[in-house]
Amino acid sequence: MNNIKRKNSLIVFTIIYTALLIYGTLYPLTAIEFIPVNWSLAFENFLSATSSKSDLLTNAIIYLPFGFLLFRTLYFDKPKKVGIGAVFLFGFLLSASLEFTQLYLAHRTTSLVDLSLNSLGAFLGAIIAFNVTASSSLGKHLIGWKKTLFIEHYATSLGLLVILFWSFSQLMPLVPAISWSFIKESIKPMLHTMIGERPLDYFKFIYYIFSFSSIGLILSIMLKKHHSTPLIFFFFIVFILTSKIVVIDRQLSFEALCAAFLSILIIAITENSTIKKRVLFGLFFILTSLLANELAPVLGRNLNSFAWIPFVSQMKDVMGMLDLVIGMWPYMCIAFFLSIYSQSQKMMFLGGFAILMLSIFLEFSQTNIAGRYPDMTDIIMAMSGWILYFYVLITLQNNKKQKNTQT
Repeated sequence: MNNIKRKNSLIVFTIIYTALLIYGTLYPLTAIEFIPVNWSLAFENFLSATSSKSDLLTNAIIYLPFGFLLFRTLYFDKPKKVGIGAVFLFGFLLSASLEFTQLYLAHRTTSLVDLSLNSLGAFLGAIIAFNVTASSSLGKHLIGWKKTLFIEHYATSLGLLVILFWSFSQLMPLVPAISWSFIKESIKPMLHTMIGERPLDYFKFIYYIFSFSSIGLILSIMLKKHHSTPLIFFFFIVFILTSKIVVIDRQLSFEALCAAFLSILIIAITENSTIKKRVLFGLFFILTSLLANELAPVLGRNLNSFAWIPFVSQMKDVMGMLDLVIGMWPYMCIAFFLSIYSQSQKMMFLGGFAILMLSIFLEFSQTNIAGRYPDMTDIIMAMSGWILYFYVLITLQNNKKQKNTQT
């Protein structure tokens, strides 16, 4: 019965994600024009269209979850290698259908590059799904690594999920550009602040120090006692910050650098605190960072009205779609700390209501803050982050109960 529920959930997630892919690719749907197509010109554009480096990678990345979910759905009980080819074919057909439909969309072009990368993304997603099962060689190594470092508790898997989402938020679009000139541009904001040419952004500094600290506290809760949390956290933060230097559209700021060292000090001070105290600290840190990030004004910009139609700005490009998922991490982080404190249904519902009220407050407050874009989408994604976290939590708990009854 539990396996049936899990498979049904996979089917639902696959359908939802496929629908988002279709919606994001074809948006805005009102721009469809059923007019005769110049097929020779369309074919020429299809073969010659090019994309930026970030679009090349993101076109593959957005089909990774599709390939992963579809493979796990089709081959839930017995993963088979032949399924990788089947998922690749499904990804190709979906992308080809959407590329063909774009012929009738104003200001849109079809591209062989997009079709190829979408298909590749589905293919890679299927390979990952095949190789990360518990019975696979890679799966066994990952489980062994996890058991070595972290406590055996459902919170470990959930905490790693939150940290993964946060890491993506720092390193997207994951497109490297390794050159000395690019590195100099990446560290320019940090250098300008250090020599006084650029003022310190206090909102950004507060955001970084408390978001870093909340991630560090998640690590401290998950790690086994004989491991040094400050040391592991230090190497992790250094890796993330140095990686930003060689990623397109990412820069290293003086605020982030200072916040990193202060957050390491905070983790060292709180390392031996009780779990309850670290949970309370974590909630305070993540809420403070969220307020600093969402309520920070952008100088020289105008006020903006509330965008009631969801997903409008996010569907303009592929990176916007990825930002939808990335924006969930603070609310998943809140859910992590609250779930350590209590897993009762009452807490889930009351916490969800509090998240809803908090996200509504933040978005409507932005209507009075220069340079901010209040959006219904952020409210939806806040609730999505909360629901996703507790869905995974309940699934892990049910799996554990099922194993206990079998033994």
